[in-house]
Amino acid sequence: MHSPKFRLFLALFPALRASLFIALGQAAFVLPVYPQTACAVNHPSPGVFICYPREGAPGATETVPDIFHFSAQANAFPGRMIHAYAVLLDGHRIYQNKLAVASRELSIETNIESPVHSGSHALSLLLDTGHTAQISGITFRPAAEFGFCDEFSRLDPRACVPRRNGTPLDWSLDPQQNFARNLTGFTRQLARVEADTADAVAFDHNGNLYTASHSTSDIEIRRYRPDGSVSYDRLVRFCSPGFLSVSGFALHSDGRLWLAGNTTACLQTTPGALASQPPAGSHLHPFLIALDTNKPEPASLLFSTFLPAPASSVSALRIDSVGSAYLAGTSSTGSFLDIINPSGSALLSSHFFPQTELSALALGPSGTVYLTGRTGNATFLAAVDPASGQLSYRARFSPAEISSGEAIAMSPHQQILLAGRLLTSDNGQQLFLLRLDPCRNGRIHFETLGTSAIDAPIAAIQPALDRFATTAAPTSDSTGRPRLFTVSEAPACPATR
Repeated sequence: MHSPKFRLFLALFPALRASLFIALGQAAFVLPVYPQTACAVNHPSPGVFICYPREGAPGATETVPDIFHFSAQANAFPGRMIHAYAVLLDGHRIYQNKLAVASRELSIETNIESPVHSGSHALSLLLDTGHTAQISGITFRPAAEFGFCDEFSRLDPRACVPRRNGTPLDWSLDPQQNFARNLTGFTRQLARVEADTADAVAFDHNGNLYTASHSTSDIEIRRYRPDGSVSYDRLVRFCSPGFLSVSGFALHSDGRLWLAGNTTACLQTTPGALASQPPAGSHLHPFLIALDTNKPEPASLLFSTFLPAPASSVSALRIDSVGSAYLAGTSSTGSFLDIINPSGSALLSSHFFPQTELSALALGPSGTVYLTGRTGNATFLAAVDPASGQLSYRARFSPAEISSGEAIAMSPHQQILLAGRLLTSDNGQQLFLLRLDPCRNGRIHFETLGTSAIDAPIAAIQPALDRFATTAAPTSDSTGRPRLFTVSEAPACPATR
């Protein structure tokens, strides 16, 4: 039985936990084996077979959602290999995929959006070997009612997301400015769409919820409308099985999105990528992927790249107004902040912080980057100028025996909001909220959030804090100041404070 302190340590640092698991228990680490799909079992002989949607009987049609599941099996004839395939609707390509490794047997289970919404159509699967399969009499209906609950067999049961009721998702904020109640309500709404299992979640400016979930080594991205229905679904495929986690999710108002995470699987990087191969000697490989949700596949993939830092894992991601990616993470000797250009082809700057473990970051005015995590047993908070690498603010505090910052945001009042986790004297866990002015002798307000908030999924804390920060009232005075709060670097506070 692990001690409470050790369990907290694992809860605070999932990326490090994965690294330790792979490095120390590699002999027992077995890569997952994909079970055969129902389509593969039913069609073992050479040829191309479409299992879903199904062709309608003579005089009838098969009606499917306009975002529909596509299930097929392709088995190459002797002496041939499959390198690529395309899905066609009435002869027009609507999906294509090039395999990283050629295969004799290919099971296709993916979700595709139809560009048409009425009439009867023919759906085809075309292999680069020249072999094809076609079904006719397919009609489409709007997919807004029940999400992806069609009659097909899927490896991950999360792929079927029924709407539990007709009431809209409610992301409104508590009028009493209580972050604990907001976080609890936020978690309850996530559970309604079964997104509480997501690795990462984010919101766009229209109130749509985006989730990133993984099954083995693929990432599924979903966009939920405010009514709880699914309006976008995309599978990002990796080219081998392995461990995978998504630790950062960021959106731009123009429809672009970025994913950051860590994996032991094979990732097919794009031409000109910052790092086309993972660093030598690393077991866990940090990666960054950018997509354009306005474009059909495969044009929606803007870039995919590994991060060049050896023996490291990424823990947080933010995007600035032009699309540069800010990534924080931990290496074997400390933490790093990498800034990557919008095309994913160049490292704009890189900064190292010894003896720290970074968990989250926020972008402030004038390009300042705010970082939080842990140093020793205490929470770490810093502000860095990415152009010079100089720290303009640095503080550490220990509200309990062990604590760590897990999420950070900046309010319109230029105050920092920091949420974290602590271990209390009776070995219990709690979340805490800290609000402060990032300046010398600035106001500080500290509060614990009670035991109800501890059940919030880790993925929910950062986006919930981001939303709360937009309307949170500024701290008026220093109350509940955490013990051992030490500021070692800080600018003078503005005269208006």
